[in-house]
Amino acid sequence: MGTTVKLNASHIRSIDKQYVEEYNPQNPSSVMGTDGYKSAFFKMGDELYYQDINISIDKKFTKDFKLNLMYMNQQFNQWVIQGHYDMVRSNIFIAEGKYQINKKLTLRSELQYLATKDDDGDWLYGLVELSILPSFMITVSDMYNVGKTNLHYYKALVTYSYKSHLVQFGYGRTRAGYDCSGGVCRVVPASKGFQLSYNYNF
Repeated sequence: MGTTVKLNASHIRSIDKQYVEEYNPQNPSSVMGTDGYKSAFFKMGDELYYQDINISIDKKFTKDFKLNLMYMNQQFNQWVIQGHYDMVRSNIFIAEGKYQINKKLTLRSELQYLATKDDDGDWLYGLVELSILPSFMITVSDMYNVGKTNLHYYKALVTYSYKSHLVQFGYGRTRAGYDCSGGVCRVVPASKGFQLSYNYNF
């Protein structure tokens, strides 16, 4: 069946800024063609925005069951990206299992633990997802803060897809902050209740 091991890393910093003498902080456009500074092409600035180093192991135990394990060390500059707190340093552990029950049913489960002394502290996340070919998906998840707030952010969703159409209906509690879906991230307020969404891909 084989085993796959992957090692990934990313590192994002500010750019090096060498302010020009004519720059006036009260009038950023005082130096035409610049934002008041120049920068060497390959030189990085002093401020770290984001960094993660992770290793993942994929193992297929049988033709029907696959397990993925991942460890990630992450640093996230919350002040630069979200405008509050400071650097959040965390260690994240992820286990994901996928079991193909038959040709139409696939069960996926996921468990995550984020350990940090920063922001709201530690988090625990669990998910169970049943895919029913060709169109339905049923998902139940819970994100639980075990650090400071002890709050549960639970969700139950039913998704239906047909050709380019996707409809999702569910109920749950959403934490204020960034919500990412399909590679698109947006800032959302804290909320609790029913939700209905429709997407059309063209």
